[in-house]
Amino acid sequence: GAAAMLAHFGSRWWAVQVAGVEPMSDGVEIFNAARVLSGMLNILLLLNTRSTAILIAVVMTGAGCSLLALTVLREPWNLGLQWILAGVSITGSLTIVLIAPEAITGLVAAMPLLIAGLVVLERSAMANPHTRLILLTSLLFFVGVFATQAPSGGGLQWGGRYLMLAVPMLTAVAVASLRKLLKFGPAGGYILVSVLAIATVALSFNAAVVLVEGRQKSQEFNRRIAMLALDVTYDPGRRPVIVSTQTHIGRSAWRTLDDVDYFLVPDQFFAVYVRRLAGEGLLRIGMFVDWNDDREALLASLGYRKLEQSEAPFVIVVRVGD
Repeated sequence: GAAAMLAHFGSRWWAVQVAGVEPMSDGVEIFNAARVLSGMLNILLLLNTRSTAILIAVVMTGAGCSLLALTVLREPWNLGLQWILAGVSITGSLTIVLIAPEAITGLVAAMPLLIAGLVVLERSAMANPHTRLILLTSLLFFVGVFATQAPSGGGLQWGGRYLMLAVPMLTAVAVASLRKLLKFGPAGGYILVSVLAIATVALSFNAAVVLVEGRQKSQEFNRRIAMLALDVTYDPGRRPVIVSTQTHIGRSAWRTLDDVDYFLVPDQFFAVYVRRLAGEGLLRIGMFVDWNDDREALLASLGYRKLEQSEAPFVIVVRVGD
């Protein structure tokens, strides 16, 4: 918490020294139980969709692998139950691939090997000081990420992806734990290995789809921003101006920063900045905002109208009569 506070206020101070203005911010929350719980569930289960079917498939994948590992450990002779649990896990992972290959799953489904290995970790493993150090370090790290997690489960801010810094260490412990299962029930152990392999490969396909689609969306967004900047270039002798209430525009607009004036403003100050820009007599203003009737009415009162060919959130407004 102290480190987070120091980083927050330190970054604001540095922004003032460099840019001379306070950065955009909605404030900082030290702790919010509902936010932490929501973020934790997103990290563990599902990040970018609220589909009930996919959520069930995620639980089937993770729970199936974990229960299968427990069954191999405690009831190695019960092959019938092991095959049932194997079917549950495989069905869950294939459902995710077939129904929503673009889904970004949480840790439970994305790394079934890790979850299963930790579930069957024996107490005797704690006798190893290296194992104890890994588990304690990872636990503290996980708690820190959970406690500072955004409710939406990550995205453009601090998120569950930072758990990956601890996952390689935990994976080594999980693999060592799973290897011991082969001596309890060789048949069940091979079933478990096969299920983990199928689930991992299936969800790796998901990861590939997400990467490809993410790149395509990013390229399209970059193109739209560049076109918006080009379309706003209208006033002779003036640099084009684009107002955005979305801070992530900078990731895609950096190619045009030398030629365009960008104003990143919080929603609550949108009207203030637009009035100031209107007072400068701009003939055209580009906007990357959530368009609504209130903003349209505000701009109309300032003598601007939205170009009909503009599609939100990429909007161009022009002075009436232009």
